[in-house]
Amino acid sequence: MELSITLGSYMISQVATTYVAAVNTNGQSPTQKKLDVLYNEIAKDLKNGKPLVISDTVVLWEEGRSVWWGDGENPERNLYWGAKYGLYTMLKQSHEWKEVYRQGPNDNGEITSVVFERDCPTNNFWRSKGVLKPFKTYLVIKAFKASDINKAYELTAKNIFTGNPDQIKLPNGQIIEAGGKSHLIIHSGHMISEGNLPLEQHKSQLSPTKTKGVAFLTCLSKSVFSGNIDKPDVVGLLYTNNLFAPEGYTHLPFYDSIINGDTAKNIIDNNNRKYKFFHKSSFGMFSNED
Repeated sequence: MELSITLGSYMISQVATTYVAAVNTNGQSPTQKKLDVLYNEIAKDLKNGKPLVISDTVVLWEEGRSVWWGDGENPERNLYWGAKYGLYTMLKQSHEWKEVYRQGPNDNGEITSVVFERDCPTNNFWRSKGVLKPFKTYLVIKAFKASDINKAYELTAKNIFTGNPDQIKLPNGQIIEAGGKSHLIIHSGHMISEGNLPLEQHKSQLSPTKTKGVAFLTCLSKSVFSGNIDKPDVVGLLYTNNLFAPEGYTHLPFYDSIINGDTAKNIIDNNNRKYKFFHKSSFGMFSNED
């Protein structure tokens, strides 16, 4: 079965098939090998006093305004944002994340943008890489109306395939470089976009200028994206294996895994464990590029 999708104007195609994890000669999976490079680059930034930066793009669920949680025009009345297990709701209820910035609709199609800050203690993993002091993590989330899904994919594509920064000035005057300068890029939503320009045309022209971890929290993202966004400096860390609703509990364990320096396998295990808990299911929803 062949599936096609575009990230904005960046179109990709992929044949859905059965995936078997590959392991190279030193016992590491290809994803783990690339994740190690990403962690080394993050550690370098942390040692220089820079924060860990995560950019998360959320396309709201659309089920019609007659359903409280299905209003694709209103984040506060949306399954993926303001509902009980919406991402924004769960972050606000967290004792670890603090909202430090919020902006309303803008000309780029974003219906709301927020920044959360987290104080992160170092641990044995980060100390082994020379990170001896606590560090900051900034989570930049941009929400789009369901009808603006193409704009959201376009932003995600730019964040992955370019090094263009999205500079956000916090109320305290600090400037966060997100977007194409982020360490992690996440795209979440329910449906798949359409488009007309081939991705390969842009892969050869655009460079992220740093290694980036990528997650697609959308329906069947393993079949759609795996192998297409993966470049030497882009590592696919989290995909889905079935139809899927990206509520907050699917984002938070991924954030935690990277902050803790977990292995590629443990990232998948952590997300699957949380998904199974909320769904009372034994189904493993998540996988990675292997």
